[in-house]
Amino acid sequence: MELMRYDYKCYETINDICSANKELFTSLLGKRVLGVYCTWDCISNTWFEDGPAIIEFEHGDLTVLIYCLSRMGIVWNLIDRNDKPVWFENASEIPGWQEDLIWKKRDELYNAVGKVCKIEIVDSFGIPLGIVFSLDNGSRFALANGGDITQAVSNFEIDDYFLNCLDNKSTVKYIDVLTLQEKVLRI
Repeated sequence: MELMRYDYKCYETINDICSANKELFTSLLGKRVLGVYCTWDCISNTWFEDGPAIIEFEHGDLTVLIYCLSRMGIVWNLIDRNDKPVWFENASEIPGWQEDLIWKKRDELYNAVGKVCKIEIVDSFGIPLGIVFSLDNGSRFALANGGDITQAVSNFEIDDYFLNCLDNKSTVKYIDVLTLQEKVLRI
């Protein structure tokens, strides 16, 4: 199935994300992350970041898709990683387009293995920029808005990534998805 045709539940505000997914986020606390998967383009040997990212937990998969600069899609057990990902079902309609995608584990996120102890949405002026997972081993990883792509960001780069993707006048906040407590990174 074409990746963009899945029934993603899309949200444009932090409140919508948190209220619609509170039960899901609560169920993920204490659960073990086994890895993060994204689409790999076998033709160009690069990450195909337009597609969603899948976080593998011991009891299922969380899919996150960030697109249109201000929307975040979050769904549970929607995509089967055993199925070949397809971006355009009728790729022959697009001149020059070739596609050979697979699901591949993001090995550079080697620290993204452990039990989830905190989940935060990153916000700037009400726009969701990404989702950050803090693990019991002290590491963190994020799935971030990379300008209409889903960007995977590792442990030590997270704060810099979110600060550098915006102009110096933007406010950046981390919002705990369960308590809604805010931590301001920059005003």
